[in-house]
Amino acid sequence: MRFPAVVLCLATLLLGTVLGAEPRPTKSEDIRAAMTRAHELRKKAKEFNPLVAQSHALILKSGAERCGHAIVSVEKSTEAGAVYTLVERFKAAMDDGVQSVIVDYTGTFALDAGLGLLSGECTYQFDNMKNDGTRQKVRHTAKMRVKDDKLEWEATEKADGQKEDLKLETRPIALHGVMPIPRSALVAFAALAGSSKTDFKPNVKEAYCLPVLEMDWEQNALLIEPAWLSLDEPIPAFSSNAPPKGTAMQMRVRSLVGEVTEKGLEVETPAPEIWHRPQVWALDKKFRPLAHPAPDDVRIQVEAVDPAKLDTDVALNLGKIAAAMKAAVEQAEKEMIGKKEDGKK
Repeated sequence: MRFPAVVLCLATLLLGTVLGAEPRPTKSEDIRAAMTRAHELRKKAKEFNPLVAQSHALILKSGAERCGHAIVSVEKSTEAGAVYTLVERFKAAMDDGVQSVIVDYTGTFALDAGLGLLSGECTYQFDNMKNDGTRQKVRHTAKMRVKDDKLEWEATEKADGQKEDLKLETRPIALHGVMPIPRSALVAFAALAGSSKTDFKPNVKEAYCLPVLEMDWEQNALLIEPAWLSLDEPIPAFSSNAPPKGTAMQMRVRSLVGEVTEKGLEVETPAPEIWHRPQVWALDKKFRPLAHPAPDDVRIQVEAVDPAKLDTDVALNLGKIAAAMKAAVEQAEKEMIGKKEDGKK
């Protein structure tokens, strides 16, 4: 089953637009040093770290209208062999003028002391409503586990009218010693890195390159790709891009090009266009997010909230969301036309 771009745009919800300050690594030696730094840090992690166990949440808005929320929590695991349990919950409504889609996602993953994936299970519920009145609900599920140096997984799909789940074709991924980290655990990794030193100070020269687990929205593919993570001093308060009050550091994440081979994780040096579009989080002194990356979508804004105060049962008004998203697109188009006219003067 293929879903429209209105759903796929949610996959880029946390893509940031803030320019990074640190120099781009141009030599393979720079990449290897960052990979070794991450590997050694994770290797030294042997037990539960209370600073790593944390929760963070955000709400999604289109104008003044709430259109979703997300919450991520890392907890002490009760599962044999695991140290942490990562729980992800996400719900959002999108509208492109032709149809509305509500996505409801839950994922639970068992992780080791270095935040490497041991096993996991996740479910996506899609409620797709077209303007002609037709409606279809589809559920995707996926289960995975690491066994014998392979990431084994299975996925199923069930749409309205189907009596049984349709088993999707999947193939195990040879890991060659690589232990991927779920993308939503990267904030926890920053806490792991920072708490490893008693006199920790953010330093972009001590960045980390590590394998990150990615899954497409239809759960048809699992990918292990490299990410470059750095912690830096916050932008000065007088800057127009200054982070919120209480920010102790900024975490930047860049998705790089690479793959797992028989030699392990192989990474290409990043191109300038990749390097200058990082995801950026503002973190407090306990590595908790105070601000999340701005979405690469004119229809959506994000706002960090206290997970304990997040009401996940708020009803999403599709009519108001559709109107707000339409207005946001029209306003963006007007601004673009205005910039073009100013450029001709």
